Parts: sequence; structure tokens; C-alpha cells
Amino acid sequence: MTNNLLIAIIQYLISTLRHKAYVFYAGVFIVGDIPIWRLLTHDLSKFNPVEFINYARYYKMEHGKANENAFVAAWMHHQKRNKHHPEYWTTVGIFDWSNRAVEMPMTYVREWVADLLGASREYTKGWDMNEWIKTNISRWDYCDEMTLAHYRKVLNQIGISVALLHPLKKLIYISEETWCTYCGGDHDLDDCDFSIEIGEQNE
Repeated sequence: MTNNLLIAIIQYLISTLRHKAYVFYAGVFIVGDIPIWRLLTHDLSKFNPVEFINYARYYKMEHGKANENAFVAAWMHHQKRNKHHPEYWTTVGIFDWSNRAVEMPMTYVREWVADLLGASREYTKGWDMNEWIKTNISRWDYCDEMTLAHYRKVLNQIGISVALLHPLKKLIYISEETWCTYCGGDHDLDDCDFSIEIGEQNE
């Protein structure tokens, strides 16, 4: 094991543990109604070598993104072992019926929201999800209508307004005062304000 890989592993370990702590906080104090055991076991599969080593290389090493196939393998391993990921509830295949999603139970939707909040706090250093959403929004072209209805309900319960934009079904967090279209709308994505301030809204 090289020194660079060892450093990457340590950095990724610290980042993952912080993320888990932020998800726990968000799950208990912001989102609520998530079993404690779900929050304690959140993202445990990240410590599996298939995920851990490849994630550490991809995110923390200078040329880690060169081996994209290894990262994709890690991501596929992760999303199909964690029910708080909507991708767990989707399928693709050669049959007409196989490219679809099934309803995601509410308890996992709530953990999903806590996960997004925890990711924002870890990777952008704040609960304001503006920067993190812009970077990751292209991922979110999935979910069945009932799952999206659950998702909107959870966000509304914690004081976040959300726009569900068709036809691409992109999920965007917006403040009560701000509305900005994405993809084919009046504004470029960089002009959109997806800011939310969890601390102020939940005091």
C-alpha cells in the first residue's frame, strides 16, 4: 500500500464518519421519525472493501477518477445494499416492464432526506444545499410518483419547499421566496438559487 493510498483511506474514513454523524443529527433533530437503528447502521456498506477502497481512491487521490469503472462498481454495490437510496427501488433490463421503479417506503424516504442533508453538511460545510444540489442534480432522474409524493411531504414537514420539474423529474430544493426553473426554463442552472437555511427554519 502506497503512502498516498494510506492517506486517502484515512481522509475518506474521517469524511465517512463525519457524514454518518451529520446524517444522525439530521435524522433525529431535523427530519424525525426514523428508527435510531437505521441511523446507527446508515451507510455501513461503505466500510466494505469493494466500496471503501474504490471510494477512497476516487474521491481522495489526485488521479483517482481515472479508474471510473472501479468507482461505478463501488456505487452499484452501495446503492443496491442501502434502502435509503431510491436506486435500490429501481430496475433496468431488457424487458419492457423492467425499466421502472416501485414505491419507496416512507421510513426510507425520511432517511434519504437525512442522507442528503448530511451529505450537504459534510461536502459543502453547511446545511445550505445550493452548491451540493447543483453538482449532483443530474443524478436524480428516477423514482415513481408515489415515492416523489412521499419525498415532497417530508420536505414540507421540515419547512423546505421543493419543486418537482417535469419532464425530467429533477428534484430541486428551493426556499419559499425563490423559484427557478431548470432545464428548458427561463434561467440557466447557475442562476438558480437552491438555498435553504435549516438552522433558522427550525429554531
